[in-house]
Formats: sequence, C-alpha cells, structure tokens
Amino acid sequence: DRVSTQSTGVKLPEKIESLLASIEHHDSENIYTYIGNSPNKQQRLKKRTMDGISTFTYTTRVHPDNQSTYLERKRSINKLEYKTLIQQRMLDHETIKINRKTFVFERQCFALNILVQPDRVKGLAFLETYMDDNVPIRLPETHLEILKEVTHIKEYSMFNLSKLPSDS
Repeated sequence: DRVSTQSTGVKLPEKIESLLASIEHHDSENIYTYIGNSPNKQQRLKKRTMDGISTFTYTTRVHPDNQSTYLERKRSINKLEYKTLIQQRMLDHETIKINRKTFVFERQCFALNILVQPDRVKGLAFLETYMDDNVPIRLPETHLEILKEVTHIKEYSMFNLSKLPSDS
C-alpha cells in the first residue's frame, strides 16, 4: 500500500475556531525558512512550537537529475544549530509562518494549515491528509469550502510561496 500526501486549498469560514471546537485537535505554530537551494537540492529549517515547547527540524530535498520526484530527509536539530543555520537564510525568500490544527476524523489524520505570514499569503489555507491512495477522503462537517486540489501544483509549494515577488 502506498501512502501519499494530499493537499487541498480551502476557504475558511469566518468562525473556524467555533467550528473546530467540536473536534478534538492540537494547535501548533510552524515557521519555515529556506536556507539553500540549487537545481537539485532544497534546504529548509522548521521551528514548531506547541504548548510553549519548540522543536527544530532541518530538511533537505534532493531531486535526482532534476526530476519531479524527490528524496526528502529530515533530522532534528537543537536550538543552537537552528540559530546558526538560520543565518544562511535565502535572501530572495521570506519566512513562512503557519498556524496548524491537527485532528483525526474517522481514522484519517488531517492538518489544517493556515498561513499567517508573509502578508501576501495571509489567510491562505491548506487541508492535508496522509492516507492510502485508494481510500476516499471523508471530511468532518465543518463547512469548509474546498477550492481545489493543490497537491502537485508548484505555485502552492512552501518553497514557491516563500519566494519574494520579483519586483521586491
């Protein structure tokens, strides 16, 4: 069985907190910073804060022969490593800040990612799930308006969303 990531753009109702109150969920703040890029490799730092505790992750994505598929490696790093590596951030990319709400509904795990920064993407939201390819997605009755499937659309990748507009 293959497990894949599905990501869907959603329009959030004005009172998302009250809608999610009926679903047990966990809130976290995630900050993504790109620190390097070459034609075959991306490097990203993530700071995740939940219940006042922060964890740090260093991720590399290698695209063999510039193919669309990639090999992703993640490793936990400490705060000192994070502070050192963040000094290498890419100047043509902005840090992305996301409020993530994770929950389980009918044995499927979901992450509702609501972009907070930068301002030009503020309010954009993605609903992600990790699941078997042949299992249909079942959503809770939260009145989320699904706009489109964005899993393989490059403009919606974190890397591309973090790019500064070319006129900056």
